[in-house]
Amino acid sequence: MTKANCDQRGEDEGLSQEEPNGCTIQNTKHLSPDQMSLLQSQGYEGMLDDEIINTAQDLLQRQFPNSDGLQPVVAVLVPGYKVTKNAVQIHHGGERMHWLTNSYRNSKIMVADSIRTDNLSPYIRDQRTNLYSGVVHEPLKHMHFQDVDHQKNNYDCRVFAIAFAYELLSEDGDPEVTDNHKAIRGHLITCLHNGSINKSPIKE
Repeated sequence: MTKANCDQRGEDEGLSQEEPNGCTIQNTKHLSPDQMSLLQSQGYEGMLDDEIINTAQDLLQRQFPNSDGLQPVVAVLVPGYKVTKNAVQIHHGGERMHWLTNSYRNSKIMVADSIRTDNLSPYIRDQRTNLYSGVVHEPLKHMHFQDVDHQKNNYDCRVFAIAFAYELLSEDGDPEVTDNHKAIRGHLITCLHNGSINKSPIKE
């Protein structure tokens, strides 16, 4: 599995550690003020950045070391990077500013999309073709949309993408569960602070 380099240095160099994949990742038990501000904000000001997505995927990779994918968002743009087994990956939709989660298992590519974007951008189609061509012939023909919870606003797709990734990786996970939308962002703050992603609160 090809690894990609990235630069994710925190504001305080003392909170960083060098990871085997070449990325410098901020200690997730100490969220930076900017990260905390994003996570606590509402509306478009609360859109999570690449650093938070990468940090969440790094935590998930440590929790589920047998899964492929879970790479920094720029890694899936590198020609030649391909998954070789069951995988989960959060993707950026390019100019549409939308994020969604893909998984590969049982020779199928499943799309977990909190707004169900049936008409995918060429940008994300290229990512999928590049990422899954090593395990599936003509990946776009083997793509299926998962029946997942839908966000109720225009800015929480990243939060849902992380929640979907956990459910897809967990042995008893259920990506079709309905999340508690009022609590999902606060739950993510707790997970990142504690350094472990776990199941989002569900709607009762």
